[in-house]
Amino acid sequence: MLTQYIGNITRVEPGQILVLVGKTTDAATRLDLNLRSGKHKVDNIVLNLSVNFHENVIFRNSRINGEWGVREHEENIYESKEDTLNPIVSGEIFKFYILIGDQQFHIAVNNRPFCTYNYRLPAESIRTVQLKYDLQFVTQVDHRSVFPSPHPPVQFDDARNIFSNDVPKPFKCGHVIVITGIPYGNPKGWFLIKFTEAASKRQALHFSVRFDPHFVVVRTSMNENNVYGIEERFGEFPFALEQQFKLAIAMTPKEFRFAVDGAYFSSFVHRSEHGIEKLNGFKMGTSFGMYMEITSVDHLEMDSMECEGFEEYSNPDADIY
Repeated sequence: MLTQYIGNITRVEPGQILVLVGKTTDAATRLDLNLRSGKHKVDNIVLNLSVNFHENVIFRNSRINGEWGVREHEENIYESKEDTLNPIVSGEIFKFYILIGDQQFHIAVNNRPFCTYNYRLPAESIRTVQLKYDLQFVTQVDHRSVFPSPHPPVQFDDARNIFSNDVPKPFKCGHVIVITGIPYGNPKGWFLIKFTEAASKRQALHFSVRFDPHFVVVRTSMNENNVYGIEERFGEFPFALEQQFKLAIAMTPKEFRFAVDGAYFSSFVHRSEHGIEKLNGFKMGTSFGMYMEITSVDHLEMDSMECEGFEEYSNPDADIY
């Protein structure tokens, strides 16, 4: 199965890192990772990493004002061995770690230092992450801070997560996240979105979508002892199996607000005194034989702390640039 991913991230600054994880198809011939200034076709590409499986090489380049520059593939490699020109294997999981330095990108692939790439455009102009061509799925698009202090402060792996999306700074009111995905598999399955606080595993929001026979979206959170509180279940069920959804989650001083496919769905009042100030981003999981294809996660800041009109960003026809 082929897919692609494109989504807008928060502001990029030196001292941050992007962690991008996915899997190529078994007979992959090409994979492109683009850090772009936007989603328009004419927008600049600050960094293009193009994996060519036939030539067994990863090319690096930039596109400025519609013109591609000179591509690199042997320059600035940490190791000079020929087999390091492409450590990614067709049909297997790949991991890109891209550190935003003062003068250049520092790139690691599959947990090993790979190369550097000097900036041809300011890193601060990056707005969009794109993965395309022979791509089977994406499981991680994390944007983190490593300097002057780590954020999120502690990282741990959880095999139950099928998608991860960290942010490099605490959320502010007016922040909206738009998730586009397709649930498939067992019609009796569930999928889950959870927001956790700081270095703990305490869930400030547990958003559980349960299909047949429940057809309900459960919203709850954990108390200071990591025990789930009262569940909220009101609202018509807005999701369908094997159909794309677009879910907008708005963060306000009082509550989370949700809209699906252009229509307001429900809200969930913050149960923690911290509100959203300690949240790290979100994780997604599935259970009972359900799967999820995530094709986009967009972050945007609204002028209104109450996020008036945020529902429009969940409209399937709405373009988020």
